[in-house]
Amino acid sequence: MIGSVASLIGFAVGALVGGAGNDDGARTVAELRTDNASLDAKLEKAGSAAESKASEAAEAKEALDDALASAEADKDKAVAKAVRQERAKARRKIEAARREAQKARAFAGSAPAPQQTDPRFNTCAEANANGYGTYRRGADPEYDWYQDRDRDGVVCE
Repeated sequence: MIGSVASLIGFAVGALVGGAGNDDGARTVAELRTDNASLDAKLEKAGSAAESKASEAAEAKEALDDALASAEADKDKAVAKAVRQERAKARRKIEAARREAQKARAFAGSAPAPQQTDPRFNTCAEANANGYGTYRRGADPEYDWYQDRDRDGVVCE
């Protein structure tokens, strides 16, 4: 569009100058036409460069969006892991406090309270999801409910 307008302007100038019958004017029209063609080529080249830069910017934005989504997913996984670890730590502290209380009652001469067990779940994953777990062989009756695949004496870790 811009090139067409520039061509029309060049033609009009050429007609005016060429119509006077001046040889210098004819050379000027030819020079103007050459300049016009050069400007058209430069405009086309600039348009191609702009399209290329826009494409590069779109690709960079897409890469940034992907990186952001990945970072969000990593953050969510880290938070979930930290929550699981804190729950396990709290369960261990509660269990230790319960054992200490039983020892204190036994030492005080009172009969120890019958040991209460956690609810039974189908899998350790379910037990952990509900805030239970980490049972040790010989210390927790719940140990026998689950499989100790690595045979380290601890289940639902």
